[in-house]
Amino acid sequence: MSPGGTSIRREKASRRQGVTCDQCREKHLRCDLADRIAEVEERKKRSHAEIDGLDGASQEAKAVCTRCSEKGFVCNKTTAAPSRRYPRPSRTGKRIEQARSMHGSVTSTGAPPDTAGMPNDPSPSMLEFPGLGSLQRADNRLSGAIITGALSLRLLSCFFATAHIQMPIVDFASFSARYNAAQGNPRIMSVMLNGGDTAQAIPSMPLHFPGLVALRWPNSGESTISTPGTSETLIAAMHAWAAHYTDVPLAFGNHAKALGLSDSSNSKSESPVDPSGRSTSGEAMSDDGVDDTEAGEDWSHLPPGKRPKRKQGVACDTCRLRRVRCDLMERKGGGPCSRCQDKRIVCTDDYIQIKKRKNLMKLQKEQEKLKKGKRSEDGASGSGNVLGLEGAGSSTWSQLGDNPDPLAWSDAPAVPAVFVGSPKVSSLTQFGKAREAFCHDLLTRAVVLVHKHQLLRKPSVEAVQALVLLVQLFDLIDPSFASEMTAAASSHLRELNLQSSEEIDETDRRAVEKLINQMQDKRVWCSTWTRDAIATCIYRRLPNFEEERPIRIGASKEAAAPSPRGAPELTPEMGLSFSVMALMQIGVLSRFVTKHIDNINPPELLPPSDRFPMLPTAAANRKLEKACQNVWKSNDALNAFFDRCTLKAWNQMEAMKIFQPKVWIASVKVTSAMLTLSVYRILGERHKLNGAYLQAVSDAHGAHVISAEDLAQSQALKELFEHSCQRAFIACRKMARLTQKLLSKPSLTFQTGGILLRQLFAVAQYLARTPVEKDNSPPVPDPAAAMSQAAWAHSDTVAWSRDAAVGGSAGAEGSSSQQQLLQQQTINPRALTISSTGTFIPTVRPEAPPSPSELVSLAMDYDAPLPPFDSEAKAREVNACLEALDQLGFAWPMEEEIESVRGIMRGEAGRRFGHVLA
Repeated sequence: MSPGGTSIRREKASRRQGVTCDQCREKHLRCDLADRIAEVEERKKRSHAEIDGLDGASQEAKAVCTRCSEKGFVCNKTTAAPSRRYPRPSRTGKRIEQARSMHGSVTSTGAPPDTAGMPNDPSPSMLEFPGLGSLQRADNRLSGAIITGALSLRLLSCFFATAHIQMPIVDFASFSARYNAAQGNPRIMSVMLNGGDTAQAIPSMPLHFPGLVALRWPNSGESTISTPGTSETLIAAMHAWAAHYTDVPLAFGNHAKALGLSDSSNSKSESPVDPSGRSTSGEAMSDDGVDDTEAGEDWSHLPPGKRPKRKQGVACDTCRLRRVRCDLMERKGGGPCSRCQDKRIVCTDDYIQIKKRKNLMKLQKEQEKLKKGKRSEDGASGSGNVLGLEGAGSSTWSQLGDNPDPLAWSDAPAVPAVFVGSPKVSSLTQFGKAREAFCHDLLTRAVVLVHKHQLLRKPSVEAVQALVLLVQLFDLIDPSFASEMTAAASSHLRELNLQSSEEIDETDRRAVEKLINQMQDKRVWCSTWTRDAIATCIYRRLPNFEEERPIRIGASKEAAAPSPRGAPELTPEMGLSFSVMALMQIGVLSRFVTKHIDNINPPELLPPSDRFPMLPTAAANRKLEKACQNVWKSNDALNAFFDRCTLKAWNQMEAMKIFQPKVWIASVKVTSAMLTLSVYRILGERHKLNGAYLQAVSDAHGAHVISAEDLAQSQALKELFEHSCQRAFIACRKMARLTQKLLSKPSLTFQTGGILLRQLFAVAQYLARTPVEKDNSPPVPDPAAAMSQAAWAHSDTVAWSRDAAVGGSAGAEGSSSQQQLLQQQTINPRALTISSTGTFIPTVRPEAPPSPSELVSLAMDYDAPLPPFDSEAKAREVNACLEALDQLGFAWPMEEEIESVRGIMRGEAGRRFGHVLA
């Protein structure tokens, strides 16, 4: 007791290991052999006896513990064999060689370390590599063993469920089949993709890459498709993407409990395996047949008297009776536990076998109940059972390894739940902010692997895939390193000969229907080109590819007499092809805007003052107006035909694995609106430069020196800019209404949104900066929505034509005043093609009204006339965009963007960001 009356609690000393003689250890008694040995050595030092030739064994033989001395026993100490808990010390020198390769030896001459021998987990000295200095790392960094276990499988499932739709550059069926067969081993996955190895009994799972220069490089002999290093880096890049969407508590660190996430509620249902490879599913059986629900669950909801204090069914019969720890489940080869082996007694596991049989019977009964319930729900049509229901009681890892259908991999739960309305979370941006360090930690690991395996210098297909995935993440963090990786990916594509543009005959119906198959075969080239084209327009930079389009669509080149053109029916297969191709067509329009309106042409990116003329001529204005009209009309026709194709192919889109139709629709619509905003921003810079130049000339020499021609062309440029302002205003309002429609029902459209949907901030900021109209003003005219109601009134046919209105009316001179905007309502955007820009849009004849559905409601609401933009409409549309940005904050840091829009609504100036058109 202390003087104050309170007891002082002393810490219990930990037990020493390997200090007991054999006799005392057999009786579980305390032994002082170590103290006796120390006394003998001390006496030898003081007496300076002849002990130099004695070894350690003879020294210990001279010392006898007190109990053996009193009993007359022979005091011996036998060293225990290495166990899992106390392994044998490693003397191989691997750690020394690893540190020497990273930091150099003492006698090193200062040569840089070999990056091929670097570990996957970066050290502080490795953070000097490009792209690593701008990343915020987590305090509790993950080791490679953790990432290759349950977390890896969970992140990959999350990647294909959320992020894959944004950049479908990885073939899901091939990757999942190889990952399942190789159990996540990158080396085996690489061998499978390269044709397998019969000597190692590795099967062949190759992929066809049209135009690939060769299977191996002649100089180095390395594969042009995949190597173990590229496979490992690609998986790490997918981990870094999925880290933005996962809700595993490990990603939030200390903030998990504050956000309402717990290990029991999430790992029980979603984490299929633990780092050791055993199942941790809620009702799954482990590899040893022991019920993991009793061993790994969180029992905090039970009263103290009901909580189990140790694992159940993991000890042998003797250890269970004596209530001591048993390592029977950790011993390999079916041997006895270490305690029974030391005691030389028979080790039995009758209790474990009884628990196995009981759990197995319980599991079979639950599976039968699930099967009966599934059959009763499906009725006679229930032929294909879902893996998540059929095998709910078995290990997910074993399902993935043995299931011959790789598409069943997506049935593993990976999509995070909707946390809107949670009592603990007021805004989803808290998730993105709490997860930021975890995301940067996995991104750091991916960049380290990029430098370790030299993906920037060694071209291969998987290297391109990994670099393109990482580019999108680094656009928000380190744009300079993103440009370096983009340049490397484009150089690799040229060396691999994968950037080949083929032409599709528009009159060949079968070729158009199989267009989606061709895009899947060329997914590496098509996805990379589309992403670069859109980023070139949004970020206003030089394009990395010379090609204006990845796939050309043109008329037949046969010299035979042309057959009379018919009106082929728009089939679901054709609708699916054009729906998926819509983003690529927007990429073609983006390249057109970059080249003909923004005047960005290689080899050098000039500032706007050097790209745009200070005093535009009449010919330059006509050319500029023609280009703008082409972009606007083509964009309107693209949106109209995209709505029709998605409606026709809705069932096929929903049936596709890992395809999210609503996310795809929202991405296409947002990118289309950003295209209109880009034209508005470019024309605004042109008008500003022209006005500043005229004002400077007037101030210096007087207004009389400005000619009437210059004033007329300046006025024409101003009218074109005002017309683009109206177009941008209409596009932003329609996007805000579509956002409001998507948010009317709970969905993951924005919560799992990506880089393209982040551009919704520009829409919200534009609407927030736009002043409201008077209450008695008429509805805003929308040329894109002209005759939209009549467009849904006739048959389901498509007339192939390349001589439609855009090509013929592109050269017509026209004013951009409000009066001509009203006159343009007579144009039917659904009857337009884009022959001048190289993008093919079939001419669609109106059809009969379809049956009511959610998709029809979305399309009709998008084309509906816009009400007046009064204060109520402005608040409603801006709030819808803010709500969508808040859901995007689940994956990305959006606090500053949301606060900027709210500041504009309060009358503040707001902020401008480099990654959006603000």
